[in-house]
Amino acid sequence: MSDFEVLLDENPEEINLFTITLQRHVTHHPNIQLLELKGSTIGHKGAEYLATALNKNKCIKHLGLARNNINNSGAVAVLKSLVGSDIETLDLEWNGLQDPTAFQLAHLIDSTKTLVAVTLERNDIRGEGAVAIAQALATNDTVRNLNLGFNKVTTLGALKLGDMLAVNNTLLTLNLAMNGIYPDGARSLAEGLSKNTTLRSLNLQSNQAIDAFADMGAAMKYPTSLRELNFSSNRLQSQLAVGFANGIRSAKGLIGLSLSKCG
Repeated sequence: MSDFEVLLDENPEEINLFTITLQRHVTHHPNIQLLELKGSTIGHKGAEYLATALNKNKCIKHLGLARNNINNSGAVAVLKSLVGSDIETLDLEWNGLQDPTAFQLAHLIDSTKTLVAVTLERNDIRGEGAVAIAQALATNDTVRNLNLGFNKVTTLGALKLGDMLAVNNTLLTLNLAMNGIYPDGARSLAEGLSKNTTLRSLNLQSNQAIDAFADMGAAMKYPTSLRELNFSSNRLQSQLAVGFANGIRSAKGLIGLSLSKCG
């Protein structure tokens, strides 16, 4: 009897037959490269045991675990198993993940030579977790897309993410929508963006960030690489509107600008 079958006998509510079949498939097909499990409800136990299979299969390039309720224990186990793998895209959206997951992700980013895109949208990543991710990205030259939308990185995380933007020459898209980012943190993002040369898309929807960009006026230098900028639901103060207009003139490559609900 396999470990999975023993677990199923002892705790049938914690793991299902789908997960047993999945683990066997991943183990017995070591060349599988794409594994998409969005909404499969494998839970944290399922993720932990899936990680045992991923330790044997280092060819996975895409792993989608969005909306699986894997929590920190499952996510940390999976991320550990991906060290040394060929992983390129990783989707962990809406799994109840917190800073321990962010710390382990930072370790993966530090060690990876292949990771290109990470989605952590709609979790509970906070300031310290965002700091760890930002510090890892400051020296990373593979990750091009990071989605941290709908977390809680707040000012602490925004400060370090701004520092990261100032030195990172790889990241193309950064989603920080609805993260409790206030002017102090937003100013760091603005200053970092002014020194960046590669970012194409920045999403700051539903924060309180636009005033910091506007307050810099003509000193705000947007990179010519920037194509999309989203400030919707940021509430621009009327007295700073001219400053924002003066700054945005430097965004020569911009083709998409969202200012909805900023009035």
